[in-house]
Amino acid sequence: APPSSAAQARPFARASRRATCCCLSTSPPSSSRRSQCTAAAARPRLVFVDGVYSADLSDTSSLGGGAYAGPLEQVPPEVREAVLESLREIPEREADPRTELGCHTFAALNQAALSDVACVYVPSGVAVDTLRLILLSTPSYPDSGAEAGASPQLAASHPNLSLWLGDGASLSLLQQYAGRGAYFCNGLSRLRLGENASLTHAYLQEQSDGAVHVDSVLATLAAGARYDANIVQSGGRLSRVNLAVRLEGRHSHASLNGIALGSESQLLDLHSAVRHVSPDCSSEQEQRNALAGRARVVFRGAVQVPHGSDNTTANQLCRSLLLSDSARVDISPNLEILTDDVVCTHGATVADLDDEMVFYLQARGLGRAEARVLLLEGWARSLMGEVPSEAATRRVAAS
Repeated sequence: APPSSAAQARPFARASRRATCCCLSTSPPSSSRRSQCTAAAARPRLVFVDGVYSADLSDTSSLGGGAYAGPLEQVPPEVREAVLESLREIPEREADPRTELGCHTFAALNQAALSDVACVYVPSGVAVDTLRLILLSTPSYPDSGAEAGASPQLAASHPNLSLWLGDGASLSLLQQYAGRGAYFCNGLSRLRLGENASLTHAYLQEQSDGAVHVDSVLATLAAGARYDANIVQSGGRLSRVNLAVRLEGRHSHASLNGIALGSESQLLDLHSAVRHVSPDCSSEQEQRNALAGRARVVFRGAVQVPHGSDNTTANQLCRSLLLSDSARVDISPNLEILTDDVVCTHGATVADLDDEMVFYLQARGLGRAEARVLLLEGWARSLMGEVPSEAATRRVAAS
């Protein structure tokens, strides 16, 4: 018989705990790394395998202050109706697909195939340091089963996240995607921030080489709310992340940073739309791309300032490194400004590593290849400083 969900989860048990404590190296950990492992292991974690909650791999016992992280069936009564109502909403239902992000089709597929929902709720005035949400995917097998030596079939999982922050609440969320084999992962994440709430969101897409990854991240900010996102894409054969941010209250702010690391024949996409619905709001976005081999990255970023959204500040920048002649990057920054009294900028650069910097390191005894690797590590680490995972930072820097 095909392996059960529990059996599918077992191969990830050791990997999940290892990732949680940041010990991905086979070498014996140093005393400093052991202390990091101990601290990371104490953090609450929420694990879903193929879109279904795994109680065996999860541990949210250290959450306090009335905060909740778990499956839909156990969500607190005070937010149950609000969560259910948000699940009925499919983004871009009436939108023109030529001008929007294109979330609707895959979001509708996610809704149709929904198995469970990762629910995160932080009450008003409560601060949660770091919550790890680990979303794992596994291959499926024909009727002969994995034990009979059958080849895995292309599987599909549809993880769904619903996050609510009350007024004045704060949370640091580390959302990680990983898996093994070939599979299709179609995610949908809804983030709602109350007045003066703060969310630091580290998004790590580290899918397997044969995976296809699609995710739509939808964030809505009330007055005075702050959303800091760091989106890292380094895995998967094909990956696309749609990021939609709505600044619906005065003095709300969004800071969006992303890095895409492509090699061989990977295709990595980031499509974003920041809508300044309310006046007196601000947003900043910086996207970095590094491509080698025949990899391709697509960045399409839109900033929309409608009538009445005066005193808006929006800055957008995309910086790309092409490390081979066969690599390709497509960049399309867009500003749609329909009002006055705004400060909006956008820009894009495409280049290889600076030869003068490489020569500077070579003059101090490094080989050309070593110098390029060192520069790339520093270039990647500068954007990974806000990601609360030293192991992930090391893996990205090593890419």
